[in-house]
Amino acid sequence: ISTIGLSASGGEILFDNIRISAASSSPPVAAIPAAAAVVENPPTEEPVVPVALASPTPPADWVRSLDPFFNNHCYDCHDDVVAKGDLDLFNLSTDLSDAETLRRWVRVFDRVKKGEMPPKDKARPEAAAKGEFLAFLESPLVAGHQSQREVVLRRLNRAEYENTINDLFGIDLRLKDTFPADAKKHGFDNNGEGLTLSSELIQLYLNAANQAFDRAIGPSAAPKGTKIGGPIRDYIHDNMYDRWFKLMGDERGTIIYSSEFGAGSQMNLLKIPEAGTYRWRFHVKAFQSEEPVMMQVQTGVLTRQGDKRFVGFFEIPPEGRVVEFTDYMLPGESVYPRPFGTLKNISGFLGPNQGRDRGLTIQDYDGAGLLVERFEVEGPIDEWPPPSRAQLLGDVSLEESGGVEDASEILTRFLPRAFRRPVTDAEIDSYVEQVAQLMDSGRSFEESLRWAITAILCSSDFLFLEEPAGEPGGTIGDFALANRLSYFLWSSMPDEELFELAAAGELGKAEVLRAQTERLLSSDKSRAFTENFAHQWLHLREIDATSPDTTLFPEFDNYLKHSMVRESEEVFERVLAENRSIRSFVDSDWVVINERLAKHYEIPGIEGEAFREVSLPGDSPRGGVMTQGSVLKITANGANTSPVERGVWILENILGIHPPPPPPSIPAVVPDVTGAKTLRQLLAAHRNEERCQSCHELIDPPGFALESFDPVGAWRTEYAFQGTKRMLPVDATGVTDKGQPFRDIHDYKEIMLGEIDQVTYGLAEKLLTFGTGRAMGFSDRKEIHALVADAAATDYGFRDLVHATIQSSIFRQP
Repeated sequence: ISTIGLSASGGEILFDNIRISAASSSPPVAAIPAAAAVVENPPTEEPVVPVALASPTPPADWVRSLDPFFNNHCYDCHDDVVAKGDLDLFNLSTDLSDAETLRRWVRVFDRVKKGEMPPKDKARPEAAAKGEFLAFLESPLVAGHQSQREVVLRRLNRAEYENTINDLFGIDLRLKDTFPADAKKHGFDNNGEGLTLSSELIQLYLNAANQAFDRAIGPSAAPKGTKIGGPIRDYIHDNMYDRWFKLMGDERGTIIYSSEFGAGSQMNLLKIPEAGTYRWRFHVKAFQSEEPVMMQVQTGVLTRQGDKRFVGFFEIPPEGRVVEFTDYMLPGESVYPRPFGTLKNISGFLGPNQGRDRGLTIQDYDGAGLLVERFEVEGPIDEWPPPSRAQLLGDVSLEESGGVEDASEILTRFLPRAFRRPVTDAEIDSYVEQVAQLMDSGRSFEESLRWAITAILCSSDFLFLEEPAGEPGGTIGDFALANRLSYFLWSSMPDEELFELAAAGELGKAEVLRAQTERLLSSDKSRAFTENFAHQWLHLREIDATSPDTTLFPEFDNYLKHSMVRESEEVFERVLAENRSIRSFVDSDWVVINERLAKHYEIPGIEGEAFREVSLPGDSPRGGVMTQGSVLKITANGANTSPVERGVWILENILGIHPPPPPPSIPAVVPDVTGAKTLRQLLAAHRNEERCQSCHELIDPPGFALESFDPVGAWRTEYAFQGTKRMLPVDATGVTDKGQPFRDIHDYKEIMLGEIDQVTYGLAEKLLTFGTGRAMGFSDRKEIHALVADAAATDYGFRDLVHATIQSSIFRQP
């Protein structure tokens, strides 16, 4: 294509089914130099597009323009006869409105751009030919993706539903775990593609709506309340002593030695008589120990495992401390305190006959325990009547018969907040009329209002996020933007300030949107961003997917597991709050740990349960998310490490590279049960197969770099071969797919820091996927690359990236 100038008065040129037009304008339209199409671009930049298609849908024969490049470099392997890799370029569909067809063409584009195709042993295309090919193919791919990238109407996921109900009514109701887990798509459970609706789910919504109404209005009279305290011996059956507990004289308390759950479950301190928030205090000391003893506390119902809630771990020194916490509890629930890391199994000490054959009782045990001197509990401590009643009803009293006008006043205030947008008089009237009909049929005002509230909470306007454009072809409206921003950072509905700015048409202004983003990030409610974005980005929700072999890894316990997850949360929140560089997610000279993790990481001088930032020595392998215990545990199977699994995790979650799944015909690489070969040797043989080579050259190296960490994240220099006593030295060396050698994790981190733009691209892509509820695709690439360039200009500050993500047109498109 030649360089052609177009005058200010306009003009049109047509050739090879490509139309270029210049509309009339004041300054002349700049000529587009053809050479721009052939410049080799850096991996993280988009190729220059020298032409624009006249229509978003290219002609069906557009692919024929690619024939010269295919003839020279592709058809030998990918014609209708050979079709290597099941790719027949002769007959590959050109209907880019089809998702699978688009995916395959994008794969062609990417492999050519990265130099993966043609293969290295084939003739390589000249830079000019490659540039022309990519520049032409890019336009139809952008148009194809734009035609199918609209956000799918998405339902509130269970976390968003719980938070929205609580914010809407001003209550604190645990609902999330009463719903089935939401399906994950593209890494997140708030993606519209995975959020389906069923009749069973509607029934759960009906039940939840009734619970929310009951909690909002509260009990009709003030609770009687409970306030008791004293030694716990009064709440333990006598036959439990000598079996589970040791009684101190003079009512000085009871000692618990066992860290088994049974120890806490036998201490039925109080069966909560009525629902409400209760404040608990335990006066405790470490017993028979010069070091602190850990105390673990749970609340809930013993007989229902899923109903026990984790309260926390508390470090108890020999001189004692008071452990205090509050929890909303239901009738019949109790508290279960116990030591942690002490005697794991009473039977192991007493023997199978509970010590009778040896004359032993628990009184004979001389190890560390937890001395519970006394406890106090009071509650419900909730305000009565609850503020949520006035928030819902205003001045209307349910005890005095309300009328239709009262219902209208309540629903006029409630409905816009429930639907998270302005509502019409007709929408309000439809619910008010139903209340009137129910009351005419003899139902009470409370019953009729309950029906209306329940119907609203089960309607699609409440359960789904509608995100229409403010005007045709434009960005989403201000109310939709308020919702998208709030559900992105809070996983809940907008607050009053966001609603007011949306109503005034101000939220869409860049400076206002930035100020609101900062306000939401600085709120305590942004904890939801950690729990829902960071947990899914780093796969922290999978921490319990496997259980490490207790024989191989006796040091792994619940306290270590909770500490691992907490470290990942603390690092994420610190990088976000202080706008630290995204480089910190790759490597850093600091970690945020407590004593338990410090021992696991072999970092001396750290004491106590509190998490704090700790500077690392220069030779430490820690720092960055890849070497956090949580990630290393999640990417192992409990007994062995897998370079493939860890390599895929790094590619997808840190580098934003998505390797294709192996074809069904290719078996997985598993350890050699005969003990003849190591997994690394098996992978080497696997890579020698032509159909496996390209993927494993990409996947295996980052996994090899992490081989110095065992399945629970501890550092190792050797490992047991296939479960035998034969020990082999760890080999953490490798060569990246780009030919960069590394000796260990230190070298590999340096290589990754050299690819910080790719890391930033991957993180921006995940932020946008989570924020919009849809997968990013080909037409989004250009703007994501622009976000990366902006990040580079501000030294890759993570908080800056979040702001830029929200300001982007992708975030604000329907």
